Amino acid sequence: MLELSGTGDDGTTGLLGGGRAPKDDPRIEAFGTVDEASSALGLARALSPHARVTTICEELQRGLYAVGAELGTNPEVDKTFVTTGPAQIQRLEQMISELESEAVMPGGFILP
Repeated sequence: MLELSGTGDDGTTGLLGGGRAPKDDPRIEAFGTVDEASSALGLARALSPHARVTTICEELQRGLYAVGAELGTNPEVDKTFVTTGPAQIQRLEQMISELESEAVMPGGFILP
């Protein structure tokens, strides 16, 4: 059964911790993009037969979950919310460096 809250009809969406933001707010768009990226990682994780790939995808999904929560939280209401910081960025850079050192780039164009 479909349940509607009826609170989004004014062109705004609710934020974690209270408050509302316009649906055309850049962070709402970013929130959706982060959610789409997490979904793609979830599909890759579900389909991959490689344990390392599933581990990396899960770690990235957890990071994106935190970023999404940060984007969806009203900073004026909840100032105690932990934000993404240098430690998370360093971990991503480390992961990129490790994967780049192992990757063999194709010699020509490839189809996506």
